[in-house]
Amino acid sequence: MDCLDEETVVAFVNGALRGPALAAAERHLVDCPACATLIAVAAPPSRSGGQPSSPAPELTVGRYRLLQLVGRGGMGEVYAAHDPGLDRRVAIKILRADARPDNNIEAARLAREAQAVAKLSHPNVVAIYDVGWSAGRMFLAMELVEGETLAAWLAQTRTTSEILSMFLMAGRGLAAAHRAGIVHRDFKPQNVMVARDGSVRVMDFGLAAAGGGPGQTPQVRLTKAGTILGTPLYMSPEQMVGQTVDPRADQFSFCVALWEAVHGARPFEGSTVLELRGDVLAGHPRPGPLRRRVPRRIQAALLRGLSVDRTRRFPDMNALLDELTAAPTRAPGRTVALGVALGLAVAGLAAGGVVWRARVRRAAVQQWLDERADTSPGHHGRR
Repeated sequence: MDCLDEETVVAFVNGALRGPALAAAERHLVDCPACATLIAVAAPPSRSGGQPSSPAPELTVGRYRLLQLVGRGGMGEVYAAHDPGLDRRVAIKILRADARPDNNIEAARLAREAQAVAKLSHPNVVAIYDVGWSAGRMFLAMELVEGETLAAWLAQTRTTSEILSMFLMAGRGLAAAHRAGIVHRDFKPQNVMVARDGSVRVMDFGLAAAGGGPGQTPQVRLTKAGTILGTPLYMSPEQMVGQTVDPRADQFSFCVALWEAVHGARPFEGSTVLELRGDVLAGHPRPGPLRRRVPRRIQAALLRGLSVDRTRRFPDMNALLDELTAAPTRAPGRTVALGVALGLAVAGLAAGGVVWRARVRRAAVQQWLDERADTSPGHHGRR
């Protein structure tokens, strides 16, 4: 949908939006930083999107006491909360209140997120602690990461090395999920948290699918065949046409996000989903206006990861990460020039050595001839 108009922004901030209109606005805000910023600026200090930013102390979900609204997404709201049982701060993700009561798909996806991520214990994946129901709404209790999203972190000027370091950590989180048989299906900078200590964690596995990893039990399909789930801007070609996915779909999304981060522009263009899909399926990524020169090894890895044919991508995330962390190589032109210069220098030294040795030999022969002349019969000395 188009960006929110002034009337919709005011209605959203004042809590006047209801039903489908509210759901549509929420979905738009997930992928539109400009509108999200406008909502944040327009919202009064005590309200955000019609919801209290600081709920009353007695407002609880399960055993958790809600403290502050920290975010909203396509599936629900996220609050900072206090866990009195373990005396620690956690994040509580609650299924949207406007979800239809007769539709259990969202709840099933949220439950699957808990089950999927609970299998993981990795420093680059947000940990899930608990799952439950409260007032007819399902919730997740998870690790509260104090920091900002990778999207917000990238809004500041960063070097290629800094960007690569963050994405490598996120990539290791995805690789861990893949080893557990989980495909994220919605990897994007907004679904990655950068903690205050500089560590990175992948989150929001709400659209995760079984990846068919070794020893994994097949899960019940929660979507019809051909259903498109995920964020179109970072979606793999197979997702765009409704095909089944495997870990290589996350690899494509990862490369779209990294390309955007280092080039300052997305590899594929389109003002509508149909135009974007056509550009992706054409398979000709282009960087647009370049923010900086990107090392060839990184560019080559990104191009491979963005292959329309997934069999041409890297076999897994670890292979892609290995390529991105490989030792940098010199530009071919510079290497050739350096090699030629070195060769000429060596040749010059060798030639100089030949000339020097020839002079030494000539001097020695001349000295020998002089000595012979001085001692030969009839020699009367030098003139």
